[in-house]
Amino acid sequence: MRIQFNTTQLTFNQTIHITEKDVTYFTGLITSRLEHYIYNIILIKVHLSYVFNTVNRLKSIRCVFIANLEGKNQQPVRFEACNDNIVLAILYGIDQLKLSLIRYKKAGEDGLQHEERIFNIRKRLKQVALPT
Repeated sequence: MRIQFNTTQLTFNQTIHITEKDVTYFTGLITSRLEHYIYNIILIKVHLSYVFNTVNRLKSIRCVFIANLEGKNQQPVRFEACNDNIVLAILYGIDQLKLSLIRYKKAGEDGLQHEERIFNIRKRLKQVALPT
């Protein structure tokens, strides 16, 4: 699993430039939270930017996660999280990604069980239709 920070400039936002110390801290935070899903994720792109709320004129931090998952024909998963605190925005994005990965793995397990069920049904039908 690779993690990249602020690789692209998003429109109408101000990118937050972070130091190498912050990069190592956030990388450790992300890998520790996603340690059970290391083999399911190929690449995570994290973009941090300021967002200005036009209603109350407050500045908040937006964290955009784009995760590429393993497997053929997998579309990247994208999440956004906003908060006043940069760490809380990242943690909220990580939690959304974890929920998506749980659903992804569960769908794969259900798919295998479904294939096994169909195989067993066909096997039983052959036994009933062609008695020995």
